[in-house]
Amino acid sequence: LWTLETPRALDIAPIIADGVLYVAGSDCGSICAYGLP
Repeated sequence: LWTLETPRALDIAPIIADGVLYVAGSDCGSICAYGLP
């Protein structure tokens, strides 16, 4: 599970595609991508 320090409404729900978690509307820009282990 990913924990955000400041909960906020996201523009879209987080998406997992090809082992990568994409989050929109977060602090690091319009879209963040996290590689999943």
